[in-house]
Amino acid sequence: MDTDTTINNTGVQAGDTFEAEVTQLTRALCSWYVRKDNKFHSINNLSTRHSKVDVEHVTARRLADEFRDIEITARHMREVFKRAISGRHSDATQTIPVWDGRTLCQPATVDRVIWEDGAVSINRWEQPAYRKLRDVNADYGLFQTFIDTTIPNEAERAMFMDWLSWCLQHEDDKPTWAPFFYSKAKGTGKSTLCSVAAKLFGQTNTATQNNVDKLTSQFNMPILQSKLVISEELQIVSGSKAGNALKTYLTEEYTTAEMKGVDAQQIRQYCCFLFTTNHLPTWMESGNRRYYVIDTDHDGSSSGPNTATFSELVGHIKAMLEDERAVAALYAALMMRRQSNDFNAKSLNLELHATPLMKRIEATSVNTVASLLEEHLLEKGLSAVPDMKVADIVTSQLRQKVSSTRHLMGGELGWSLEKVKWNKCAYARGIWIKEGYNVDNGNIYGPEGYKQSLADHLDCLEFKLHE
Repeated sequence: MDTDTTINNTGVQAGDTFEAEVTQLTRALCSWYVRKDNKFHSINNLSTRHSKVDVEHVTARRLADEFRDIEITARHMREVFKRAISGRHSDATQTIPVWDGRTLCQPATVDRVIWEDGAVSINRWEQPAYRKLRDVNADYGLFQTFIDTTIPNEAERAMFMDWLSWCLQHEDDKPTWAPFFYSKAKGTGKSTLCSVAAKLFGQTNTATQNNVDKLTSQFNMPILQSKLVISEELQIVSGSKAGNALKTYLTEEYTTAEMKGVDAQQIRQYCCFLFTTNHLPTWMESGNRRYYVIDTDHDGSSSGPNTATFSELVGHIKAMLEDERAVAALYAALMMRRQSNDFNAKSLNLELHATPLMKRIEATSVNTVASLLEEHLLEKGLSAVPDMKVADIVTSQLRQKVSSTRHLMGGELGWSLEKVKWNKCAYARGIWIKEGYNVDNGNIYGPEGYKQSLADHLDCLEFKLHE
């Protein structure tokens, strides 16, 4: 009898065993590589090109390491390489697929390649290993004690837990606002809390950076194709290029991104963001609806009376993150959590959810802007300013929304908005009038018999605020 069809001890024909082994080995090889322009790319390192010989050498070693239960022979390898590299057939699991040059992020899709029109795109999202565990009971474990300590305010803690659980439950969607952890003191657990989130979403699905330099750089596709983006010590300038880019990434689903060696492409991004800082973010614009600022100051900080106790708790949390079953139990608990009725991942309601820190930042922002505006109006001796000019100053120089004009001029400075004709214009235009002044018949009148032509009064309007 031919050796390929002999009967082994289990009654299975040797030829059938060989075929099953080759199929298994080929399937593994074809899940590791894609091909493009007669070169091969590892799915986990697309920037490096490999020759056919390179692939054969690496595969021989890797198969031997990962399939120790199979006695792999030269005949196995010849058949594997023939099917995977040289063969032309329709079995997608038995041939290294052609890469169309695109990468994407499709959370909750376990396939690393996405087929379309006979070629594949690379899915950068990977299922975290802990999610493959079975018979895991939902349990917050020590994380409950840690989160209670790290975020002392109950309402802020509930809001964050709602956000975190929603993002995990809707992994193929994205929120339009982000938690922002602030503490004046160091060592309050902000980074550890981010580490817990990174473990839950998966380390390979998380991008961690200082500030936003990598996120707003030219080759930012790897970050935008992450599920979780963590920015430590976020500090940006309101109205800057980086600040405006960050707004877009927080709220928009589609954007253009680029990766070294690959043409820029429009992608759908599913990023959710976490930010930390030890400096109060007074750079935030008035009416901010993109950042939910959470106070993480507590007496367990590095300078607090309970430093030792909190440090021990942080150590337990780090150990928990090394225990896959403990992480799986926390994930299960968060997947079962029901968000509060007033929680909305797509819109941050400031009236309901503005934290004390957010109100403090808002007051600082509005008062500073109003003071700066008033200072320059006084410097020019202006008692009347056209509404369009004020709007231009507010948006282009003060970097505020045009909708804040009425609040700044009327609410903060006490000016009144009137409709007035001047300078031979056939229609009335909006003009802001300082308290104690009024306009009539093309003139502006004020205290102690002050009178001046409105046109002459407005001649000095070509000015800019101090940088």
